[in-house]
Amino acid sequence: MSQPFELFSSNRPHPLNGQVFEAIDINDKEHLAALFSAGASPNAIHPDKGHTALSQAVQQGNRDLIQVLIDQGADVNGTGAHGETALMTAASQGNLELVQLLLDQGALAEAMSSDGDTAICLASGSTEWGLVDDDQLEQSQGITRQTQAGLEQLRPTDESQVIAVVEQLLEAGAQLNRVGYSTTPLMEATRYGQLQLLALLLQRGANPHLMAKDGQTALDIAKLYNQMRALTLLEAQPQSQNGGDDATTSESTQVVAA
Repeated sequence: MSQPFELFSSNRPHPLNGQVFEAIDINDKEHLAALFSAGASPNAIHPDKGHTALSQAVQQGNRDLIQVLIDQGADVNGTGAHGETALMTAASQGNLELVQLLLDQGALAEAMSSDGDTAICLASGSTEWGLVDDDQLEQSQGITRQTQAGLEQLRPTDESQVIAVVEQLLEAGAQLNRVGYSTTPLMEATRYGQLQLLALLLQRGANPHLMAKDGQTALDIAKLYNQMRALTLLEAQPQSQNGGDDATTSESTQVVAA
């Protein structure tokens, strides 16, 4: 009669797993090592937020902690409660260094979460917090927060930084036109008016007519967010996409993005 109980017990999270996240929060590598020695899992899932220990280290941008977790056996493709991976977290932050680190460790560029997110979609829509000065405050729209440093606004990540991440993911095999996206890379570039990124995605074969889960396309997003320059660029594309070798596609993206 003890076998079912033992099986159930072995499948329960280790009682020290919660402390793994506390140690990551304060960058306590010694405590982290002690927790693993005591049986805590490097693949622990946060009990409330649902992300992996590796994703939390990525969120903090802590390369040393990421390496400690991987060395201790953390699955680089381990998923959180919604199927999200550490690579998706790094891509959503536009962090090229950590994206490259995770890819080098075997992270799958094509993994898709249960919500329909992939690393390249999240990278294309990457945002970051930036301080808003008095002049900007009067014109400010969108999400803001008050911090000790002042008022911050959520803004698109620097476009050159995003492009570098997207190119790295494409090199690793990320696709631009998949069924099941919650949003496409092209839609995200359009939403934030990232015209150079938009041009790159079109040149690589991104289809502006591809529908996301909700039935919207990049053209719909351009109209919804009043991104007229992006709309001009998208409307110049042929209905049938032939990929980045299409001469018309290449010429039109160069003209509009210039």
